[in-house]
Amino acid sequence: MKKKIVISERPDSVSWEDIRQALVEAHKKNLERGLIVRSTTLSAEQLREQVADGKCFVALDGGKVVGIAAVRIKSCNQWFCQEEVAHFLLDSVLTDYQGLGIYSLLQEKRYAYVNENGICIITTNTAANNERMVKMLPKQGFHRAVMFRITSSEHYSITWVQWLKGEPSPLKRCLNYAKTVLKAKFQYTFYKILHQ
Repeated sequence: MKKKIVISERPDSVSWEDIRQALVEAHKKNLERGLIVRSTTLSAEQLREQVADGKCFVALDGGKVVGIAAVRIKSCNQWFCQEEVAHFLLDSVLTDYQGLGIYSLLQEKRYAYVNENGICIITTNTAANNERMVKMLPKQGFHRAVMFRITSSEHYSITWVQWLKGEPSPLKRCLNYAKTVLKAKFQYTFYKILHQ
């Protein structure tokens, strides 16, 4: 029988190794389908560095980590923003706990942190071939902003943006995103030619 799920900022009793193991477990099916989930390749120390001075929220069933959602405020110098953004990362809920509203509760914690810090733009990254996230993020108010390629592979990721104020026009969003797609595809083609 499951205990009551508790959502909180990562307590000292939850190590970064616990976070790493939960990420790997939560993304097991994605990894089996061939999706690249970068967070699952990082060490516990690298995960801590990714979150840096941000916040890592966890969902706990007793002492077990069953969900994770982190947010970090960082500087941005992209077409969509030249100021600080709140970057969402490490989104994960263990398979057996999906559909219970845990992700929504974790999101509430992150949005509260964003509001407390007066940030107006949120970003997140996902693999371009992660169909579930590509369908879900627009429903949450995110728009594709940048496509980029992971060095020396044909793996593409997307940076998604949610504007809480002052959203650019659909035409501007579309044109700027299209430029990044063409650039990423060109870079990979050029890389393949150089390394034949």
